[in-house]
Amino acid sequence: MVVVIKVAYGSVNLGGSRGQGRRVGYLFNTHMQSYQEDEIVIPSQMDEIIQFVDDFMSYTKRPNDEVLFNFLCGDFNCDNMSPGDEECRNHRLFDLYEDFGRERPGLDKEWTVGTELRQRFMFDPMMLTPKDMKMALQDPSHRRRFVIDADVQEHSLASLVHQDPPCDMYGNVLESPHGGKRRIDLITTHKANPVEVESYSFVTRLATLTDHIPVQMQFTC
Repeated sequence: MVVVIKVAYGSVNLGGSRGQGRRVGYLFNTHMQSYQEDEIVIPSQMDEIIQFVDDFMSYTKRPNDEVLFNFLCGDFNCDNMSPGDEECRNHRLFDLYEDFGRERPGLDKEWTVGTELRQRFMFDPMMLTPKDMKMALQDPSHRRRFVIDADVQEHSLASLVHQDPPCDMYGNVLESPHGGKRRIDLITTHKANPVEVESYSFVTRLATLTDHIPVQMQFTC
């Protein structure tokens, strides 16, 4: 298998006074392997990202620059709680970068929701508008109907696209602590350049336009 890792990148010059170094910020955005199945692809891509970031910063950073932030964002295609993603969540990348929605490896913070929608239910009447989608995400049983659970054993079309949420004999979605919690879209910040997070949100404004729930973060540095 030939795997190509996608990384968009750039640095932001935030200014500085004459005779002093620049204040800069670094932004990296990635999209990791989808449906890797039993081949371990994503951890290798994480290794490559770490090396890519180091190379880019070595090439662009001046000796007296002050780095105010270093963000690594994007669709990681793995979550922090699924059994099949254990190698990913314990990767050394997360020793370098902080995932604000993570309580610890294997457990997300209580307020988080999943960001990978069940594609078959994207156009359900309860998901057609940003307001309706927000209400569905706030209800644990509705959220599990529309968002993939964080109990994935193997990345495949069967488990991530075609699998319906477990229901009882009356069609009611069963409750689960991992229900609707597969959070694969991340904004992470490098621990060497900490920022103060003011807010972290899951955005419903793009209802029906994407099978992901975008995330946004406001911060100060």
